[in-house]
Amino acid sequence: MRNAIVFSVLFLMFVLYGCLESGCQSNADCNEWQLCDMENSKCIAKEGRCAGNDDCKDSENYTCDTKQNVCVLKKGNCIDDNDCEMWQMCDSEKKCQVATGYCSDDTFCSGKNEYCNIEMHKCALMPGFCKSVFDCEGWETCDANTGRCVVMPGRCNEDLDCPTWQTCYQKTRECIAKEGFCINDNYCPEYATCNEEIKKCVARQGFCLNDNECSSWEYCNSKSNKCEANRGMCSGDLDCFEWENCDTTNHICNPKIGRCNEDLDCPAGEVCNAKYNICQ
Repeated sequence: MRNAIVFSVLFLMFVLYGCLESGCQSNADCNEWQLCDMENSKCIAKEGRCAGNDDCKDSENYTCDTKQNVCVLKKGNCIDDNDCEMWQMCDSEKKCQVATGYCSDDTFCSGKNEYCNIEMHKCALMPGFCKSVFDCEGWETCDANTGRCVVMPGRCNEDLDCPTWQTCYQKTRECIAKEGFCINDNYCPEYATCNEEIKKCVARQGFCLNDNECSSWEYCNSKSNKCEANRGMCSGDLDCFEWENCDTTNHICNPKIGRCNEDLDCPAGEVCNAKYNICQ
């Protein structure tokens, strides 16, 4: 029984592998990638097919793909350009080399400002460097001396590209005034103008922004932005009641003769009628 099993296994191997050491009688006795050498009664690889590297005629350039039993070019080897990558060429030694105008690493690129873009296998400028203005962003120009992209006047990539009193507005890449500063009168309210020296809005003549821009006896009216006399003080008669005159030296409203705010404003023996502000 055991012998029968062994015989069956050997028979199956003969069927699967085409021919045994004893040889073959026809191609049908061999694998599909083989043919029968009738003279030697031996299965041999068809042209271009193989069981090992020795079956490949040009073993220097070809190797055997034992899964497919096919002779294939060794990696990096070639017969013509079609056997190489798009960015390569087949040289006289049947090796794939980098084609003119392409690169495989940074050493193929000229100048310290370039690198090899591996996705394209093309030399490209490093970020920030340029050969012409077209290599830069729309708000930049190319500095021929340094080969770098630099921002144009008034434009920016970051706050450091702007004067200290300005900030970089990323949406338009423009330097704009920081809060509390101005570039021109457009940054100021109608009652103010931009002081070119300090880059701040200052009140126009006759107007004010805060109390310290007024005289000591005045305050800045936040609604009109004009200096107005403090209560009880004046710059003219119009700042006083109708029974008073303005002492423009001391900027104090004083009662007219015969008029009063209190008894002390009246002559001796008279009192102040507070209802009509008259001495009686």
